[in-house]
Amino acid sequence: MDLATDSILFQAVQQNDDRKAFDKLYLMYWEKMFSIAWHRTGDEDLTKDIIQDLFISIWQRRAEIVIHTTFGQYLAGALKYRLISYYQSEKVKHTVFEKVFRRMTEISNTMDDLSMYKELEEALGAELEEMSENMKNSFLMRLDNFSIKEIAARLNLAEQTVNNNLTEAGKRLRKNLAHRFNNGQLGMLVCIIELIASSR
Repeated sequence: MDLATDSILFQAVQQNDDRKAFDKLYLMYWEKMFSIAWHRTGDEDLTKDIIQDLFISIWQRRAEIVIHTTFGQYLAGALKYRLISYYQSEKVKHTVFEKVFRRMTEISNTMDDLSMYKELEEALGAELEEMSENMKNSFLMRLDNFSIKEIAARLNLAEQTVNNNLTEAGKRLRKNLAHRFNNGQLGMLVCIIELIASSR
């Protein structure tokens, strides 16, 4: 990428509301941003939505944006925070819970009760909200099959910190959820969660 061109184009966007200049920046960077996001989500439609929202947000906020690096670096940073926000969302929590419960049904066929599913989802969601942001995000991303190394890179944490977060998350869930429900289903759920969280 020509960094001088980036700077000139974004200056035109900010000072003159130049849509053609913005479109050039979009064409220069959308493929790279798409590749980064798709690698994180594994979902093509979701990735398209994230990238579209990212560029729309930059256009809408063009007058107030201050870039201290290059446009490309700013864009990558903005994408990173959008991906983190995605993993904090209720939609992702719901998807993660579904994965956990599917694994439970592979072991036992007694998870057919929708009320039980909702009760467990609400309990797990409440426990996640009590965690720090880094711990919660580490745990959700691990459940979504990110490696320790990938999580550390995405959240800008040391790998040992991620390991510590996952270990502590598993301990909390085992203690609090098992105590709250005190039944075989919860015990199975907690064992599966800890197994996933502690995998390397």
